[in-house]
Order: sequence, then structure tokens, then C-alpha cells
Amino acid sequence: MLCYLTKSRPSIAGWPVSGDIRLLLASLLFVSGSSLAAPQSTAKTMTDTTHLSLTEALRRTLQASPQLQQQPLALRQQALLRLRAAATPGPELTLSAKNIMGSSQQSRGFNQGEYSVGWNQLLESDTKLQSRLAVNTASQNLLHYQQQQQQLTVLAQTVRSYQQLQSLQLLTRWTEHRRQTEFNIVSIAKQRQAAALILPAEVSRLQLRLLQTELQQQQLQATTLQAAAELAALWGASPDFTQVDALPKALPVLPDWPVLQQQLQQSPQWQSWLSAERLAQAETQLAQVNQQNDWLLGVGLTRNQAQQDTSLQLTLSRPLGVKEPQQLALSQLHAEQQQLSQRLDAQQLQLRLQWHYQQLQQQAKQIHQLQQQVL
Repeated sequence: MLCYLTKSRPSIAGWPVSGDIRLLLASLLFVSGSSLAAPQSTAKTMTDTTHLSLTEALRRTLQASPQLQQQPLALRQQALLRLRAAATPGPELTLSAKNIMGSSQQSRGFNQGEYSVGWNQLLESDTKLQSRLAVNTASQNLLHYQQQQQQLTVLAQTVRSYQQLQSLQLLTRWTEHRRQTEFNIVSIAKQRQAAALILPAEVSRLQLRLLQTELQQQQLQATTLQAAAELAALWGASPDFTQVDALPKALPVLPDWPVLQQQLQQSPQWQSWLSAERLAQAETQLAQVNQQNDWLLGVGLTRNQAQQDTSLQLTLSRPLGVKEPQQLALSQLHAEQQQLSQRLDAQQLQLRLQWHYQQLQQQAKQIHQLQQQVL
């Protein structure tokens, strides 16, 4: 109980943590090895409409969180972008008429005209198609890990709000017990005052302390209602519960440092960095391929009314020079900056994780000693 009453910083599953490392620790310790589709029922769920368990709170958050409701829309948009990336240039139909409606006697009307109908097709290399698909695939992978990271963020927020509400409930019960005790003390003091055993000033002091406790209790009740509303707002609803179930008192077992490092490389945050780096490389490759000019093939028929002649036309054209060389340089620079940024972020994350790992080990020892002394 002390580990909840003395909590002064946000925590995950009983472990006090701080900073950006909270999300990572949530993914490694709280939901490591579990599917994000729905939490497994390892604890009791709601027994009635007034009690809420942590498992039920997580389930509601995953199903109805306003932030997570936008994820299917992003997936549909990514699917449409996939279709656009796989599309190839279509043919073009051209119609032309020359030497018609002239001012001379010979070119008046349409009898001396020259009419053409043609079909043009851009011959795009298969390398460009594969490069576009590679960029789209890298973008899909990045979106997948970003959505997993967003799910972990929302779940971690749910756990923090749940723990805060439970701590307020415990503090409210303790305050009620204190108020009842002080009320009994004031009653006894009034009896002793009537018997002239204590001074009226002592009774007034006890009554003032009772009043302060009652005011503190009212403030705690209002704060508890607000915390319950904030917890229910995570799944876009109003509170239909009056209290939450107690969290397990047993501390989670910290894995060894090498195991934690290996799990770090499988975390959504780490995979998002790798996916962003692969996306930058794919975009650079696409920029290089787009520097190549494509051939334009044209086939058509021409009818000369003056000479009563019909002929076949074939055209094959290709632009000369390099298209937008500055775009390739910008893409290469962006890829280098992305790679350098990801390496720096990964090093900083490993250092922060190692520091928090040592802090968690020390705090686990302190909590274990406190539990032994109290129990």
C-alpha cells in the first residue's frame, strides 16, 4: 500500500519512472510479448457497473480511444497510395486537323485538309515502378510502427490515470478513517470538558483539526471524481464506475540487462527509427531513378484529302539532359541527416534506458525493504 500512497511521479505497473523512457518501459515491461489487438484476461474483469479493473480499462481504451479511432483511416489512405504507386502511365489519344477553313479558294472548307489520329505511350522503365513501390512499402512499415507506438502511449496513459485514481481512493479511505477517529476524539473531549477535566481551548483545537480533515476529505472526493472523469475520457465516455480494483502488490521482475537491450531493438520506437531510415534511403533511390528520361512512342494515321492519300506515322522521342539534379542532391542530404539523427537518438535512448534500469533496481530494493518493515 505504501508504494501507491507515496507515489509522487508517474509510474507503470508500480514502477516510478519519468521522461520519454516511460513509453519504452511500458512496451518492454508491461505489454512485452503480448498482442496490441486486445489485452489478455489475467485479472478479474468488472463484476458490476461500479468496479473497474485495469484489464477492462485497457480493453475499453483499445476499442474506443478517440486517438486510436483515426488509425484505420490512415491505413485506408496508405492503401490508396499503394494503388497510385503501382499505376503505370496510360496511353494518350491525339487528334489533329490541318489546312482547313482557309482564306484561299483551294483551302476553303475541309476538302483540302490533313487529318491525323495518333496513339502515344510513355515507356516507363520497370526500375521506376519498383522504386515507387519500395518507397510505399517503407512508408507502410513506418506507419505500422508509429501506430504501435501510439497505442503504447495511450495504454501507458491509461495505466497512469488508473494508478492515480487508485491512489486517490486509498488516500480518501485513509482520510475517512482519520476523520472518524478525530470525530470520536472530539466527542470524548466534550465529555471531559463537561466534567471540567480539560480546558475549552483544547476542545476548540481538536474541533479545528477535525474541520481541516473534513475539508481535506471534500477536496479529495472532488479530485477523485475528476480523476475518474479523466480516466473515462481516454475511451471517450463518462464514468460508469465508482472505484477501481487494486493493482497487484507484487513488483514486476526486471529482466537482465542483455535481455532488455534485445527487447529494446524489437520495440516500436526503435523499429520506427529503422523504418524512417529505410524510407529515406528508398526516397533517395527513387530520386536517382527519376533522373532517367523515358521514351515516348507514338503511332498514328494521317489522311491528306487534297492528295487522297493515307499514311502511317511512327514517332519515338526522348528528352535530353538531366531532370532536376538539385532534387537528387536534396534527397541524398535528407537521407544522410536522417541516418545521423537516428543514430544519435538510439545512443541517447540506450543511455537513458541504462540509467533508468539502475534506478529501477535501486527503487525495487527500497520498496522491498519498506514492505518487509511494514508487513
